[in-house]
Parts: sequence; structure tokens; C-alpha cells
Amino acid sequence: MTSSISTAYLYEADAVPAGPPPPSQLRWKDATPEQLAFMQDVYRRHVAAVARSGRRFVASIPPTELGEIERGIYMRRAAAAEAKQLLDQARQDWQADRARGDSKARRQGRPGLNNAYRSPELQFTLWQRYFPKYYKATADLRRHDPGGEHSPAAADRLANYVRKWVGAPGYSLHQDGLAMDLEGGSLGPSGSASSRQAWGQSWYWDWLVRNAARYHFQQNTSINEPWHWQYFGGGAAGPSGPPGQPGTVRPVSSPRNFFTVDQVPVLASHRGRPPALVIGWNAVGRQTRTVDIVVHFHGFSPNKEGRMQLQVDMLPVSGLDFSDPAGSGARGRTRPTIYVLPRGSHAGGMRYLFPAMERSDTVRELLGLALDQVRARLGVPGLRAGRLIFTAHSGGGAGLLAALAHNDPDEVHVFDGLYEPADRLTRWALARIRCEQAACNRPKAALRVIYLRGSAKTTYYSGLVRKALQPQLDAAPALATDLKRRFRVEETTVPHMAIPRTFGWRLLADAAADLPLRATHR
Repeated sequence: MTSSISTAYLYEADAVPAGPPPPSQLRWKDATPEQLAFMQDVYRRHVAAVARSGRRFVASIPPTELGEIERGIYMRRAAAAEAKQLLDQARQDWQADRARGDSKARRQGRPGLNNAYRSPELQFTLWQRYFPKYYKATADLRRHDPGGEHSPAAADRLANYVRKWVGAPGYSLHQDGLAMDLEGGSLGPSGSASSRQAWGQSWYWDWLVRNAARYHFQQNTSINEPWHWQYFGGGAAGPSGPPGQPGTVRPVSSPRNFFTVDQVPVLASHRGRPPALVIGWNAVGRQTRTVDIVVHFHGFSPNKEGRMQLQVDMLPVSGLDFSDPAGSGARGRTRPTIYVLPRGSHAGGMRYLFPAMERSDTVRELLGLALDQVRARLGVPGLRAGRLIFTAHSGGGAGLLAALAHNDPDEVHVFDGLYEPADRLTRWALARIRCEQAACNRPKAALRVIYLRGSAKTTYYSGLVRKALQPQLDAAPALATDLKRRFRVEETTVPHMAIPRTFGWRLLADAAADLPLRATHR
């Protein structure tokens, strides 16, 4: 096997460098010396930013630890074996569904594999190949940066832009041999909004959501690439058991164990594309008896005209992450937890509202549905609800405020979402603070409000909440330190759309966590 693997993809262990290829190795045909120096500066900044985020460098994997899936595409041996089984079964089922006249199967090409393992050296080649395109795409913006188009500010801008499209060598999710990008006919790994939309409507997507976990693959929602699937089987570098066999899968702390529900009676008044609901879980096993439930109210969608799909457009930016979506390996939420992501009602353009939350029974019905579905799917009949957590981002804050009229959650996390008076939120928080100060028999509560510096409305209304809570937090000095860790209103410079993804997993792990509120890069 080793001799048949191209050295463009794989390197022997004794040739593995200690870190990413140096910027001095970069080449750019017909570039001026100034452009080449700028390219090298952008590369350095890109690699440094990813390293600072906590993601570890992965050197080239020895060929003896890799297995071929097909057409010279490789993953780690256990992952490759199960990827082959997944593809074989998907193709069989696709063929059968086409024969039965399934419209989605007939519109889609044969399920396939685009790429998988990439060595740092290959990733370096890809970074170098695509850089001129990214350089051109940002030219107009960089000309207006302080110091001009090749200034340090311009290099920061371009490094941040490049990160959206290509991984830093040695830090790409494909470097550890456990990730693959799929394709099928016109479907492929394209970052365009139309490509993501096509994936969300495809037969292949539906099949993967239902079946991929049997082969120990999960959809990486944290990067909003529906074609990108990662292996989570036990013994990833060695043999594993049959797909779905108990005991072969290590615990997964991520939002990627999820399913969708197209029609939900209590949300029947909400307009928009299916699904109406996404339900996910973490650390729920056959012995689990109590499970916490997180209800998230999403914001407006960049996908206009009502074409937004929850699992494709909103789940990746929701903050419903049970571990660091940046891949740092930091400890996330370990308590058994279900999350519930209802679709708002399309109100024109980018706007989504939550009129159903004005009803007193809506949240109760959603929680009951989620528990029933997870009980049935995981075979845990005695599962009951524990702590209730509400989270909201952006325009979803209005839905959260509506839900607070009829519900008493144990935690509330608001991500730049207070665009209107938040009296209901203030009353809820004051009631829970007074309850603890009176030593009532209730679980400890928490309120975390994060608002974006410079956002006039959220700064103002978040400030009113802080001002209203402060006297009560100071009323019992013996408890003040603990309460002030759990009831906080804080400002951040992290961009609006990145706030839930940056802080959500941290607060789900510890509602009293100190947060890195300052953005580390442009």
C-alpha cells in the first residue's frame, strides 16, 4: 500500500517537519517583491491566529496508518474502512430510491467522495494556489485600510478572509485523517450560499442525517459546511467494530447528534421552509435519567425570501455547541443535555419572529416533543427534564422575552439580542436573585447578557438590565461574589454573528465562566 501513495499527499515519518511549512517557501508567479512579501505576511498572521485559538498542529500521518477509501483518497484506517461502508450503502439506497421514483434521488447524481486526508504540505500547496484569488477579492477593501493595500492592517484583513475559505497548513480539519468532504452530481464542497442551500434540500443530506452515525460519522455544523463529515469512532487510528455496535463510540461532546422535525403542531402558525424544529443531544445514554434542555431562539437569517433552513443556516451559528467549535479540545458541557431549536416565522426579507411564544403552552409542548423523540430514538423511556436554559441571538431576543412571560428557566444567555425593553428578563432575574438570597429551595440560576460594543440598541437595553440588577446583587454581601459571577451584563468586541459560537459553548459548560470578551483578530 505504501508504495502506491503519492508523495504529494503523504510523507514518511522521518520527513515530517516540526511545524507548518515556512512562509519563505511560498511562490507566486509574476508577483512583485512587494506582493510576495505581503503574501508571506498574510500567511504568518493566518497561522499565528489559528495557533492562538488553541487548535493544535497536526504533522503528516505516516502512510502505514492510512487506508484508501477509493480513487487514491485516504483517511486513517478505521475511518477509511467505515467511510467505504457508508458510501457503498448510500449508493445502494440511492439506486433503490431512484428505482422507486423518489424525486430527490432522481434529481441528484450518484453519492460520492470529493476529498479526505490532506497533509500539511498539500494544504500549503492549496493555500498558495488560492491566495491570488483571495488577494484580488479583497483588493478594494484593502486599499482603504490604514497604510494602504499591503499594510499590516490590510494583512490582518486578508488573513481573516482567507481563514473563511482555506485552513492553515497543519491546522485544517482534514489534517488529522478523520474528515471527508462529500459530493454527488452537482453537489460539492463549494462555500456559496446556493451550494449550502442545495445540500440542505438534497437526498444525500437526508440520508446522511439519518444514517451517518451508524458508521461513526457526524456532520460538522460548527463550520457550516454540509458536505464536511468527521469520524468519531472509537480507536480512530486503529480497527473499530461494526457500525453502530455499542461500546465502539467514544462520548461525543458536540451539537452534531441531531435530527429534524418538519411539522410541529404548536408551531403551525410559523411560516417558512421545513424543518420546523431541530433537536440534538449530548451525553445521553441508556442509563441517563435526567437531562437538561436548552431552547434557542435564532436571529434573522442572511438567507432572504424565506429560504432559510435551520440545520444549514442557523444551527452552525447558534452557539449550541457542547465543545469548542474551533477544535481546541477544551472541556465543554458534559451534563446530559437536549437542545431544541425552533424555526421562527418568516416575516419578510431576513426577519424571523416567534409569535407562537406568546402562547402559554408552546415551550411546554416543545419540551415534551423533544423528550418523547429522544426517548424513542435512544431507547431511554424514563428520561425526564432537569434544568431549563433559554438562549437567544440577535432578533431572537424578542422570542425569548415572549417565552419568559410563561416560563421560569434556570439560565438565560442572551447574545447581542436586546433590541427592545427587557422588563420581563429583568423581573425574572430579580426574582431568582431574591430567591437565592432568601435561601429558597431552587437550583442556582444564571443570566449572561453579551452585547456588541457600538451597537446602539443592544448597548442601551442591556445597560438598563445591568442597572436594574446591581442594587439587588449588592443587597446580600455574603452572596454577592457568587451571584455576580452568574448574573452579568458584559460588552464584547467579537463580531455580532460570531458571538454565540464564541461564547455559547463556554456558558453551557459553566454559566459563571469568565469570557474572552475582546476579539483577537479582525
